[in-house]
Amino acid sequence: MVSASGTSRSALVRHAALMLVATAAFALLAVRGTLDALTGGVLLILFVAILFMLLRERREEEGVEIESHGWADALYIGLGLVAVVVGAQLVVNGAVTLAEIFGIPAFVIGVSVVAVGTSLPELATSLVAAVRNEGAISIGNILGSNIFNILLVLGISLLLAPATIGSWIDIIVVVLFSVAILPLLFARPSVVRGWSALLLVGYAAYMAWIFGAVSV
Repeated sequence: MVSASGTSRSALVRHAALMLVATAAFALLAVRGTLDALTGGVLLILFVAILFMLLRERREEEGVEIESHGWADALYIGLGLVAVVVGAQLVVNGAVTLAEIFGIPAFVIGVSVVAVGTSLPELATSLVAAVRNEGAISIGNILGSNIFNILLVLGISLLLAPATIGSWIDIIVVVLFSVAILPLLFARPSVVRGWSALLLVGYAAYMAWIFGAVSV
């Protein structure tokens, strides 16, 4: 089972529920066949609502102290944002180049190369947390990233440009993997390892199916 206190475990369960809400909202909106500005607006509204809930939850916690370094924090945030923007531009340019060179659809590059590249920070954080036996941090990181990517990142992207649903299988995979995370919250460590291995196999199978469909 994920190593966490009762309070942390309860928070993880609530955050898992919020992640499922975000995933369900995305899947239901995708039924329309087109992800447009309306979809983006709904996702952003849901993100703001969830953010408000999390902030209120944070304020209600007792004994929480947040250390601040004043202008240094603002400087780090600014530098981080600049690095993210520049890095994102480089990733997108590289992905487009790969797609053009190998004749691979942009969606396939996005769901594989770009997705893996942009997820490396989360992977590093989760690995460090796992080594330190802080499984709750790993799971919380995954849940938070999913909520952020589905609601905020996709929401803003759709306000700028619409997108179409390539295949319903991709939507189903998103939902299935989101649900598949839940057993990690409650299972014993031995079960968690086995389940994690199955998740890796499932991801590898999905990647193989995507690239196989392109080559056909």
